[in-house]
Amino acid sequence: MKIRSGYPNEAMLDSSDYVLRLGINVDGEEVYFRDLYDLMDWTNKCPNDQSIQLENGNYRITVYSDLPYSGFRGDGQEIYLYFEKLDVFPAIKYNGVPTLE
Repeated sequence: MKIRSGYPNEAMLDSSDYVLRLGINVDGEEVYFRDLYDLMDWTNKCPNDQSIQLENGNYRITVYSDLPYSGFRGDGQEIYLYFEKLDVFPAIKYNGVPTLE
């Protein structure tokens, strides 16, 4: 995962295989990234390399990626996440946790 701030270039989004927009409210100045398999042996401790520090507030997250050369999702795939701080929670199409398909 490649973490960025702001908003990505529209040309990059237009040429990407996958684009997703999410909304998040940060409270506690930290965002954690957990693997789905963490649910099998859950602990509330998250390794430092799986978190980022962000100011509290509302963010629009723009996620984009391309299918890896192997043709298999997740096989060394680079996923870009852009965090854009907003004054209000962003309008999003769906509530819940979407998949990058």
